[in-house]
Amino acid sequence: MSKNSFINIENLYKEYKGKNKLIVFQGLDLLINKGEVHCVFGPTGCGKSTLLNIIAGVDDKYTGKVLINNEKPSIGKIGFIFQDYSSSLFPWLDCTDNITFKYLLNGTKKYKRKEIAKNLLNSLNISLNLDKYPYEYSGGQQQIISLARALCDSPEVLLMDEPFSSLDATTREIVRKKTIEITQNLKLTVILVSHNLEDCVFCGDKITFLSETPAKVITTETIDLNKNKLERNIYSDEFSCVLNNYKTLVKNEQKKI
Repeated sequence: MSKNSFINIENLYKEYKGKNKLIVFQGLDLLINKGEVHCVFGPTGCGKSTLLNIIAGVDDKYTGKVLINNEKPSIGKIGFIFQDYSSSLFPWLDCTDNITFKYLLNGTKKYKRKEIAKNLLNSLNISLNLDKYPYEYSGGQQQIISLARALCDSPEVLLMDEPFSSLDATTREIVRKKTIEITQNLKLTVILVSHNLEDCVFCGDKITFLSETPAKVITTETIDLNKNKLERNIYSDEFSCVLNNYKTLVKNEQKKI
Protein backbone atom coordinates (compact mmCIF):
# COMPACT_ATOMS: atom_id res chain seq x y z
CA MET A 1 0.00 0.00 0.00
CA SER A 2 1.48 3.37 -0.98
CA LYS A 3 1.92 6.15 1.58
CA ASN A 4 -0.80 8.36 0.10
CA SER A 5 -3.31 5.76 -1.07
CA PHE A 6 -6.81 6.07 0.38
CA ILE A 7 -8.41 3.23 -1.58
CA ASN A 8 -6.26 0.12 -1.85
CA ILE A 9 -7.22 -2.80 -4.11
CA GLU A 10 -4.84 -5.75 -4.27
CA ASN A 11 -5.06 -9.03 -6.18
CA LEU A 12 -8.81 -8.68 -6.75
CA TYR A 13 -10.48 -11.79 -8.10
CA LYS A 14 -14.15 -11.79 -9.09
CA GLU A 15 -16.12 -14.34 -11.08
CA TYR A 16 -19.74 -14.94 -12.00
CA LYS A 17 -20.56 -18.62 -11.71
CA GLY A 18 -23.06 -20.41 -13.85
CA LYS A 19 -23.37 -22.26 -17.12
CA ASN A 20 -20.88 -19.90 -18.72
CA LYS A 21 -18.48 -18.89 -15.93
CA LEU A 22 -17.10 -15.38 -16.37
CA ILE A 23 -13.92 -14.24 -14.66
CA VAL A 24 -14.25 -10.48 -14.35
CA PHE A 25 -11.07 -9.65 -12.44
CA GLN A 26 -7.98 -11.81 -12.01
CA GLY A 27 -5.26 -10.15 -9.96
CA LEU A 28 -6.46 -6.54 -10.31
CA ASP A 29 -4.38 -3.99 -8.38
CA LEU A 30 -5.39 -0.34 -8.01
CA LEU A 31 -4.36 2.50 -5.69
CA ILE A 32 -6.36 5.72 -5.40
CA ASN A 33 -5.15 8.71 -3.42
CA LYS A 34 -7.29 10.77 -1.07
CA GLY A 35 -8.88 13.79 -2.71
CA GLU A 36 -8.22 12.81 -6.32
CA VAL A 37 -10.64 12.24 -9.16
CA HIS A 38 -9.61 8.86 -10.51
CA CYS A 39 -11.20 7.85 -13.79
CA VAL A 40 -11.52 4.24 -14.95
CA PHE A 41 -11.77 3.63 -18.69
CA GLY A 42 -12.20 0.30 -20.40
CA PRO A 43 -14.17 -1.68 -22.99
CA THR A 44 -17.83 -2.54 -22.52
CA GLY A 45 -18.27 -5.52 -20.20
CA CYS A 46 -14.81 -5.30 -18.61
CA GLY A 47 -16.28 -4.91 -15.11
CA LYS A 48 -16.18 -1.15 -14.46
CA SER A 49 -19.62 -1.10 -12.80
CA THR A 50 -18.79 -4.30 -10.90
CA LEU A 51 -15.66 -2.60 -9.57
CA LEU A 52 -17.77 0.30 -8.25
CA ASN A 53 -20.19 -2.11 -6.58
CA ILE A 54 -17.28 -3.84 -4.83
CA ILE A 55 -15.79 -0.54 -3.65
CA ALA A 56 -19.25 0.55 -2.45
CA GLY A 57 -19.61 -2.60 -0.37
CA VAL A 58 -22.69 -3.68 -2.34
CA ASP A 59 -20.87 -6.73 -3.79
CA ASP A 60 -18.78 -8.74 -1.34
CA LYS A 61 -18.47 -11.94 -3.40
CA TYR A 62 -14.79 -11.64 -4.31
CA THR A 63 -11.32 -12.51 -3.07
CA GLY A 64 -8.41 -10.18 -2.57
CA LYS A 65 -8.04 -6.97 -0.60
CA VAL A 66 -10.31 -3.92 -0.92
CA LEU A 67 -9.74 -1.23 1.71
CA ILE A 68 -10.97 2.35 2.09
CA ASN A 69 -8.88 4.28 4.59
CA ASN A 70 -7.61 0.92 5.92
CA GLU A 71 -11.14 -0.39 6.48
CA LYS A 72 -13.41 -2.73 4.53
CA PRO A 73 -15.99 -0.98 2.33
CA SER A 74 -19.15 0.12 4.13
CA ILE A 75 -22.21 1.46 2.34
CA GLY A 76 -22.71 4.35 4.76
CA LYS A 77 -19.52 6.15 3.73
CA ILE A 78 -20.10 5.97 -0.03
CA GLY A 79 -22.05 8.27 -2.35
CA PHE A 80 -23.16 6.71 -5.64
CA ILE A 81 -24.33 8.42 -8.84
CA PHE A 82 -25.77 6.17 -11.52
CA GLN A 83 -25.86 6.53 -15.28
CA ASP A 84 -29.64 6.60 -15.65
CA TYR A 85 -30.85 9.50 -13.50
CA SER A 86 -34.48 8.88 -14.55
CA SER A 87 -34.38 5.40 -13.01
CA SER A 88 -32.35 6.27 -9.92
CA LEU A 89 -34.71 9.03 -8.76
CA PHE A 90 -38.14 8.24 -7.33
CA PRO A 91 -40.77 10.02 -9.47
CA TRP A 92 -43.46 9.83 -6.75
CA LEU A 93 -41.24 11.73 -4.29
CA ASP A 94 -40.54 15.46 -4.43
CA CYS A 95 -36.99 16.83 -4.51
CA THR A 96 -36.79 17.10 -0.72
CA ASP A 97 -37.64 13.42 -0.30
CA ASN A 98 -35.32 12.32 -3.12
CA ILE A 99 -32.33 14.26 -1.82
CA THR A 100 -32.88 13.28 1.83
CA PHE A 101 -34.06 9.73 1.10
CA LYS A 102 -31.87 8.17 3.78
CA TYR A 103 -33.38 10.49 6.38
CA LEU A 104 -36.87 9.68 5.07
CA LEU A 105 -36.19 6.00 5.74
CA ASN A 106 -35.09 6.61 9.32
CA GLY A 107 -38.19 8.65 10.11
CA THR A 108 -36.79 12.19 10.20
CA LYS A 109 -39.63 14.73 10.06
CA LYS A 110 -40.31 16.45 6.74
CA TYR A 111 -39.57 19.98 8.00
CA LYS A 112 -36.19 18.83 9.28
CA ARG A 113 -35.36 17.05 6.05
CA LYS A 114 -36.29 20.12 4.04
CA GLU A 115 -33.91 22.15 6.21
CA ILE A 116 -31.14 19.58 5.56
CA ALA A 117 -31.79 19.73 1.80
CA LYS A 118 -31.85 23.55 1.76
CA ASN A 119 -28.57 23.79 3.66
CA LEU A 120 -26.97 21.24 1.36
CA LEU A 121 -28.08 23.01 -1.83
CA ASN A 122 -26.92 26.36 -0.45
CA SER A 123 -23.49 24.91 0.35
CA LEU A 124 -23.27 23.47 -3.18
CA ASN A 125 -24.52 26.70 -4.79
CA ILE A 126 -27.45 24.86 -6.38
CA SER A 127 -30.85 26.47 -6.90
CA LEU A 128 -33.84 24.08 -6.93
CA ASN A 129 -37.48 24.22 -5.86
CA LEU A 130 -37.58 21.41 -3.32
CA ASP A 131 -41.35 21.08 -3.60
CA LYS A 132 -41.17 20.07 -7.26
CA TYR A 133 -40.83 16.51 -8.52
CA PRO A 134 -37.81 15.28 -10.53
CA TYR A 135 -39.85 14.84 -13.74
CA GLU A 136 -40.59 18.59 -13.66
CA TYR A 137 -36.89 19.25 -14.25
CA SER A 138 -34.63 18.75 -17.25
CA GLY A 139 -32.30 15.76 -17.54
CA GLY A 140 -29.32 17.83 -16.45
CA GLN A 141 -31.14 19.14 -13.39
CA GLN A 142 -32.25 15.61 -12.50
CA GLN A 143 -28.62 14.48 -12.53
CA ILE A 144 -27.77 17.41 -10.25
CA ILE A 145 -30.53 16.19 -7.89
CA SER A 146 -28.87 12.74 -7.99
CA LEU A 147 -25.55 14.38 -7.12
CA ALA A 148 -27.10 16.25 -4.20
CA ARG A 149 -28.63 13.02 -2.88
CA ALA A 150 -25.25 11.25 -3.13
CA LEU A 151 -23.64 14.05 -1.08
CA CYS A 152 -26.41 14.43 1.49
CA ASP A 153 -24.73 12.20 4.07
CA SER A 154 -21.20 13.65 3.65
CA PRO A 155 -19.59 10.55 2.09
CA GLU A 156 -15.87 9.84 2.15
CA VAL A 157 -15.93 8.59 -1.43
CA LEU A 158 -18.12 9.49 -4.42
CA LEU A 159 -18.61 6.80 -7.07
CA MET A 160 -19.87 7.89 -10.50
CA ASP A 161 -21.03 5.31 -13.03
CA GLU A 162 -21.19 6.90 -16.50
CA PRO A 163 -22.82 10.00 -14.95
CA PHE A 164 -22.95 12.11 -18.11
CA SER A 165 -23.73 9.54 -20.80
CA SER A 166 -27.52 10.03 -20.73
CA LEU A 167 -27.20 13.78 -21.35
CA ASP A 168 -27.09 15.67 -24.62
CA ALA A 169 -23.83 17.44 -25.53
CA THR A 170 -24.77 20.90 -24.23
CA THR A 171 -26.25 19.64 -20.97
CA ARG A 172 -23.33 17.25 -20.55
CA GLU A 173 -20.87 20.14 -20.51
CA ILE A 174 -22.93 22.13 -17.98
CA VAL A 175 -23.43 19.19 -15.59
CA ARG A 176 -19.81 18.08 -15.96
CA LYS A 177 -18.56 21.54 -14.93
CA LYS A 178 -20.98 21.74 -12.01
CA THR A 179 -19.91 18.30 -10.82
CA ILE A 180 -16.24 19.25 -10.96
CA GLU A 181 -16.89 22.55 -9.19
CA ILE A 182 -18.57 20.70 -6.32
CA THR A 183 -16.08 17.84 -6.02
CA GLN A 184 -13.12 20.26 -6.12
CA ASN A 185 -14.62 22.49 -3.42
CA LEU A 186 -15.39 19.50 -1.19
CA LYS A 187 -11.99 17.87 -1.91
CA LEU A 188 -13.79 14.56 -2.41
CA THR A 189 -12.16 11.31 -3.41
CA VAL A 190 -13.98 10.42 -6.63
CA ILE A 191 -13.97 7.34 -8.85
CA LEU A 192 -15.57 8.00 -12.22
CA VAL A 193 -16.05 5.27 -14.80
CA SER A 194 -16.82 6.26 -18.35
CA HIS A 195 -16.78 5.09 -21.96
CA ASN A 196 -16.07 8.69 -22.91
CA LEU A 197 -12.39 9.64 -22.86
CA GLU A 198 -13.23 13.34 -23.03
CA ASP A 199 -15.10 13.03 -19.72
CA CYS A 200 -12.06 11.37 -18.18
CA VAL A 201 -9.56 13.93 -19.46
CA PHE A 202 -11.74 16.87 -18.42
CA CYS A 203 -12.70 15.57 -14.96
CA GLY A 204 -9.78 13.45 -13.86
CA ASP A 205 -6.48 13.73 -12.07
CA LYS A 206 -5.59 10.21 -13.22
CA ILE A 207 -6.96 7.61 -15.62
CA THR A 208 -6.66 3.87 -15.20
CA PHE A 209 -7.11 1.88 -18.40
CA LEU A 210 -8.55 -1.63 -18.01
CA SER A 211 -8.18 -4.57 -20.38
CA GLU A 212 -10.86 -6.94 -21.62
CA THR A 213 -12.05 -9.55 -19.10
CA PRO A 214 -10.51 -10.91 -17.06
CA ALA A 215 -9.72 -7.24 -16.51
CA LYS A 216 -6.32 -6.06 -15.42
CA VAL A 217 -4.78 -2.61 -15.25
CA ILE A 218 -3.05 -1.76 -18.53
CA THR A 219 -1.65 1.50 -17.17
CA THR A 220 -2.51 4.41 -14.90
CA GLU A 221 -1.71 7.84 -16.31
CA THR A 222 -1.54 11.20 -14.54
CA ILE A 223 -3.41 13.75 -16.67
CA ASP A 224 -0.93 16.45 -17.65
CA LEU A 225 -3.33 19.40 -17.69
CA ASN A 226 -4.31 22.27 -15.38
CA LYS A 227 -4.97 20.99 -11.85
CA ASN A 228 -7.98 23.31 -11.72
CA LYS A 229 -10.22 21.30 -14.03
CA LEU A 230 -12.66 24.19 -14.51
CA GLU A 231 -9.88 25.97 -16.41
CA ARG A 232 -9.41 23.06 -18.81
CA ASN A 233 -10.53 23.94 -22.32
CA ILE A 234 -11.79 20.97 -24.32
CA TYR A 235 -11.30 22.97 -27.53
CA SER A 236 -7.64 23.81 -26.89
CA ASP A 237 -4.70 22.21 -28.71
CA GLU A 238 -3.28 21.11 -25.35
CA PHE A 239 -6.46 19.24 -24.45
CA SER A 240 -6.72 17.67 -27.91
CA CYS A 241 -3.10 16.49 -27.71
CA VAL A 242 -3.64 14.71 -24.38
CA LEU A 243 -6.94 13.22 -25.57
CA ASN A 244 -5.42 11.94 -28.82
CA ASN A 245 -2.48 10.39 -26.96
CA TYR A 246 -4.92 8.36 -24.86
CA LYS A 247 -6.95 7.38 -27.92
CA THR A 248 -3.75 6.08 -29.51
CA LEU A 249 -2.95 4.12 -26.36
CA VAL A 250 -6.39 2.48 -26.46
CA LYS A 251 -6.08 1.62 -30.18
CA ASN A 252 -2.66 0.05 -29.65
CA GLU A 253 -3.98 -2.10 -26.83
CA GLN A 254 -6.95 -3.20 -28.94
CA LYS A 255 -4.56 -4.36 -31.69
CA LYS A 256 -2.91 -6.71 -29.18
CA ILE A 257 -6.17 -8.54 -28.52
